Amino acid sequence: MRAYSAKIEAHVAGALDAGERVLAATPAAPKGAMQSMVRADGPTGLSFPGCLWGARSGSRHLAPGRDELTLLGVPYAPQFVLALTDRRFLWCSTTVTGRPKKVLATLPRGVVDALVLSGAQLLGTRFGLLRFDLRDGRCATFEVAPVHLGRAREFAAAFRPPAGA
Repeated sequence: MRAYSAKIEAHVAGALDAGERVLAATPAAPKGAMQSMVRADGPTGLSFPGCLWGARSGSRHLAPGRDELTLLGVPYAPQFVLALTDRRFLWCSTTVTGRPKKVLATLPRGVVDALVLSGAQLLGTRFGLLRFDLRDGRCATFEVAPVHLGRAREFAAAFRPPAGA
């Protein structure tokens, strides 16, 4: 899976500081994205598959995820590539194919106390929950599709809390 991290590093190279390297990366979506997609509860009047994209951006299930993103200072995107470098976390918006398009926000590693990957299930669909716990008490949860759980495990394993935490 290191090959994926190297590929992401190549895509975000212009946003990295000199000598900074990507240790791990994973695709993820804001909290509530899975429920929004499964229930297709976006704006009314949209047909499939448009209802899924509408649901991902306007769903009531995404409201808590949007609030968490706002508290972190991360602009909303329907899907992210999260990158962990030796210095910080990067949130990248993605193209339709899932490639990083633009770095939306960064967060120094030292402000994150814990990074926890757990599992969830919704209407028979299993997925991962990747939770960032910050030193100041804020937290944010991202959802990881089953196909990307291996990358999410690598991402969580690559994080080491700051010394003295």
